[in-house]
Amino acid sequence: MGKKLSKENQTESKNNEIKLILNYKFIVHKISILGDEKVGKSCLCLNLIDKKFNSIYNPTIGKINLIIIGFEIFSKTYIFNHKPFKLQIFDNSGIKIYQSLISITSYDSHGFILVYDITNKISFEDISNYYNNCLEKKKNYCYILVGNKCDEKDKREVSYEEGKNLAKKMNINFLETSAKSGQNINEIFYCILNEIQNL
Repeated sequence: MGKKLSKENQTESKNNEIKLILNYKFIVHKISILGDEKVGKSCLCLNLIDKKFNSIYNPTIGKINLIIIGFEIFSKTYIFNHKPFKLQIFDNSGIKIYQSLISITSYDSHGFILVYDITNKISFEDISNYYNNCLEKKKNYCYILVGNKCDEKDKREVSYEEGKNLAKKMNINFLETSAKSGQNINEIFYCILNEIQNL
């Protein structure tokens, strides 16, 4: 009997979410994901949207009418605090020649996800550059530091404590994730949404 009630409650909750989506205007927030190439930014987005993981590296060089633009846009709908939100997620290329585009694509962002690869020390060291560049534009952004590929423990070059200490120094939240297993993927976006709501 208890199991049946549990399923009924789940169905009712899902129906309530659908009603919210149909009857309310979305609150739209723009999120930019920054980090070096090959740290798994696009994989994080793909896991969030479709629960998929692509092990083949395809650099982010989105195209419009065959013009390479250096970023891709993902969209995700959330029910958060009983309100419908739509996240426009700008996945910025980590390739150096596209770095100058970041200020253009992210100038009106509400929050930033700073991603490094725990198996790549250089990608961790470069995080400060992304963070400082954002601070130069605007100081009241929301941030979260993300150490990706935590499933590759045998290749780890950046300890959990190093990531946590850097986030503490920046006074921002920190999570380790795995785009491959899906660990903490949703938590990243709930965390950044919560930060934005508390601004």
